Amino acid sequence: MRENRRERNRSARERNRSRRENARSPNAADRRALRDDRRDLRDDRRDTRRSQAALARTRAIAEELRRLQPAFTAGTATPAQAARKDALLRELVAMSRREVARSQQEVREDRRERREDGRERREDRRRGR
Repeated sequence: MRENRRERNRSARERNRSRRENARSPNAADRRALRDDRRDLRDDRRDTRRSQAALARTRAIAEELRRLQPAFTAGTATPAQAARKDALLRELVAMSRREVARSQQEVREDRRERREDGRERREDRRRGR
């Protein structure tokens, strides 16, 4: 969550910088940079919402498993309880796999954004901004 917040704040700063540049020099490249920064911020907000939803679901699963555990500890769990526990654990595994895939995608996106930002800074230095 903290990482998402940092990323969202960074994207907001980039968007604001692009707005200022666009106000000074409304050329196509600046408009494109502003559009890209807005897209990045929108993506970061979406990622934050997804992370919050996944965290809420993980907590709900943990609570349900906590409620089921006494029956397993006492050796009195029913087949329905065992099936429910199995389903919850499978859901956790699936959620973790999706999170790993999302994290890998985020790393790729971050690298791409860093490259784009570096190019923009180099172009700005060449232009004397």
